[in-house]
Amino acid sequence: MSAPDCRKLQLDGHCGKGKGKQQPPLPKALFDALKSKGAGKAASSAQGTAVSCTAQLMDGRQLELNFYDTSDVASIRAQVAAKLHIGKHRVKLAFGADVPKDGQTALSCAITDGAVLTVIVLTPVYGVLTHFGVDVPDDVMMQKSQLHEDLFASLPRRTQRQQ
Repeated sequence: MSAPDCRKLQLDGHCGKGKGKQQPPLPKALFDALKSKGAGKAASSAQGTAVSCTAQLMDGRQLELNFYDTSDVASIRAQVAAKLHIGKHRVKLAFGADVPKDGQTALSCAITDGAVLTVIVLTPVYGVLTHFGVDVPDDVMMQKSQLHEDLFASLPRRTQRQQ
């Protein structure tokens, strides 16, 4: 297995790629360490351990998120998008220095109770394009943003309510 084949090794040393592969269970020592750092304060159920964390937006706003440690990153992104009333393809999450992939679980990313996730909100066009795997050069996105700002500035402003 080479580095490009598997960006992050799972906890048992296997890549975990492929359809239908389940995440390996945590080693007991790591599980106990996570519990001692606050994960044990969360409620457990058949769905996994309940996790409550904060989503920090770039403008300073914070959202409270609640999910299970078995939840995948895509469902966490969808929860953030629903709270912001935007499409989930416009939401990107970062945890520490990593940008977790949609198929990863909160547990496999080490997102535990009390964690802080950074939320990056992509522009509508850029979000849709990246969702479908289209790589847009930065200069094209800058020109698109400038065009949007110019068009918005050219619209007549309503200063009084029309009667």
